Amino acid sequence: VSVISVAIGMVQALDLSVRLGLCPAADKARLVAHLVACGLPVDQKACGGPFDPATLVAHMRLDKKAKAGELTFVLCTGLGSAIVRDGVPESDVLPVLSEAH
Repeated sequence: VSVISVAIGMVQALDLSVRLGLCPAADKARLVAHLVACGLPVDQKACGGPFDPATLVAHMRLDKKAKAGELTFVLCTGLGSAIVRDGVPESDVLPVLSEAH
């Protein structure tokens, strides 16, 4: 996994965290500003995207954190704080991936 993929994944995980009401949108804005200041990408275009959201979800189901095909994410509850959430519904994830272009 490249640094590019990790940076983009962090932004998308923060977006999901905001959508789920776990952290304020200001936290995502702060992370994005920090990554940009470090010269890191914040969207899928940096690694050849945009990618089909359904295809990305299919790959996520194979991730080492997934359990029995259920989506598992490390989500932000505030900068510097995180939780692991199992069984995140695809219906919550697809909008994040669709808008991540």
